[in-house]
Amino acid sequence: LVKLYPMYLITDVIQACFLVYEQGMILSFKSILSNVFMVTTGWVDDIYPYNVSCWFVSVLLLCYIIYFLLCRAAGGNPRRVLYLDIALVLWGYLLLSKGWDMPFCYAHDGEGILNFFAGCVLFEVYERNEDGGSQRLLGLLLCLLAGFLLLAHKVGFEQFSGDSRLPFTFLICPAVILLALEIKWIGKVLESGLFAKLGQVSMYVFYWHMPLIVFVNILTMKGWLGGIGVRLRFLGTLLL
Repeated sequence: LVKLYPMYLITDVIQACFLVYEQGMILSFKSILSNVFMVTTGWVDDIYPYNVSCWFVSVLLLCYIIYFLLCRAAGGNPRRVLYLDIALVLWGYLLLSKGWDMPFCYAHDGEGILNFFAGCVLFEVYERNEDGGSQRLLGLLLCLLAGFLLLAHKVGFEQFSGDSRLPFTFLICPAVILLALEIKWIGKVLESGLFAKLGQVSMYVFYWHMPLIVFVNILTMKGWLGGIGVRLRFLGTLLL
């Protein structure tokens, strides 16, 4: 919270002032409070904050609170923590797939909880590796990944997965992480300068994708980019 909140608040205030100046918006007291306290997306109204790019920060804060309460409820029992993590991964998937619309049970909550607690499961399995749990998990993930890719090749990736984010969350990202931890040469390759630079680019694209998309859309609406192909616009966005 100490790391995230100051930057969140500064950008939120700037964006609110911009909206009032540009569009003459009248901000309600409730809207101001929910934005200031970072309880917008995924809490009780599931509204985007003024600074739309930071919507996931509200969900991330909620996930940290849930994890804290989960650890307290487990009473320090690591196996219980792991089972609760797995239950929350399934709960996140249910929220994401059902698209419910009630306090703390929105699709945005599902997206955050699914990814956050999948990471917690990986952490718990690898940290408590007394009985070779991470090797078994890695073997299972690789078998599932091979089967998934084979079926996706026959059926079509998007048609088979339904949502391309889900196989990355459940199969590809965890398998890569465990491979890098278990097999030293893979870890060294991923730590090399080229892959480190690619990782930085990937993070930059993630952090900047929303404001860049908005910026390019504004230019397109003004007709400045209307004659440029989609691929060239995409490359221009990445360069910016």
